[in-house]
Amino acid sequence: MAQPSSAPGEEGGEGGEVVGRYNEAVSGNWNDNDGIRTLRLWLREARESDLDAFHGFLSDADVMKYWSGPPYTERSQSESYLKGMISSPNNGSSDFVIVLRSPDPAPVIGKVGIWNAESDEIGLMLSREYWGKGYMAEAFSAILEHLWSGKVGEVGRLVADVDPRNDASLRILKKFGFRQTGFRKKTIETHLGWCDSVYLALENPNSKGGMPLEEEADDVSVNGCINPNPQG
Repeated sequence: MAQPSSAPGEEGGEGGEVVGRYNEAVSGNWNDNDGIRTLRLWLREARESDLDAFHGFLSDADVMKYWSGPPYTERSQSESYLKGMISSPNNGSSDFVIVLRSPDPAPVIGKVGIWNAESDEIGLMLSREYWGKGYMAEAFSAILEHLWSGKVGEVGRLVADVDPRNDASLRILKKFGFRQTGFRKKTIETHLGWCDSVYLALENPNSKGGMPLEEEADDVSVNGCINPNPQG
């Protein structure tokens, strides 16, 4: 499963150009000890104290519409999810909680990053009350700059697996230059029934030996549906 989001109403071009434009606007900076800060956001490691916020969006039917299962009904489910993120070696290095820098106390509003280190699969999620404000575009720009910088090792290519009905996820990915590499029918059965998958990828513009973005066959192996339906 993956977790992208969207920023409706904001236009973008190719990945490198968009990253540069957003970074000029948000002045995103990396701090080795404290995460990534932009004009409005703080991307940091997940913490146990984030449980209330995580359960808020993991139990929201709209946010979880394209998830690989129904919205969580039990707090223990969200706690298990959060513990998995905290225990991951990606936590705070390539997978982050999104926090508003104001007001105080700063609210946790979502997450962004590489959730599957084996395939460098990107995921995004945003609490519904923060949709449509450009937060996900701001966070996505900052994390791309971070991942392409080499601070967390060489990331040559990011991939995503999206339900084709998930327009919000597809918009944010294509805004930053992701290109479709394949399509497959009935890859996973969820609370919505059988889901199809659109596969996308984005090459690191700084990579010397990136893989070509060739169209994959319809019978490619699958990792699941890209799911949450936040807008950002």
